[in-house]
Amino acid sequence: MNKDTRFSWMTILDIALPLLYMAFIFWMSSRPMPNVFKISVNHIDKVYHLIGYSVLGFLCARMGFRLTGSTFFACWLGLVLTSLYGVSDEIHQLHVPGRFGSWDDIVADIGGAFVGTFSWRWWHKKNESSPEKQK
Repeated sequence: MNKDTRFSWMTILDIALPLLYMAFIFWMSSRPMPNVFKISVNHIDKVYHLIGYSVLGFLCARMGFRLTGSTFFACWLGLVLTSLYGVSDEIHQLHVPGRFGSWDDIVADIGGAFVGTFSWRWWHKKNESSPEKQK
């Protein structure tokens, strides 16, 4: 496999992963809440939102960098796209029986967008300056 083919497959993968993850979130939020998530710990669902949207923020930032090569744009895309998707998912849940959207969940989603995006930034900066990259 030559370098150009590998690049194109990596680009496709970096675009496909956040889209597939968004589809997974949509599918999960279209279903009645599973009993496993109905734990009696206060606000545990906010932790689920934070973790889930951190993953999406990371994937969106990675996609943004792959498409443009700009760290600034990657972080911007990770924050904005993930946050907007979180808001749209909360609106979507208003129309799903047994689910409800809330401002608290939106805050957790946006918090996850920040955590994921800046985790990607840290990871990218660490890998960019690694000795293997400088050879």
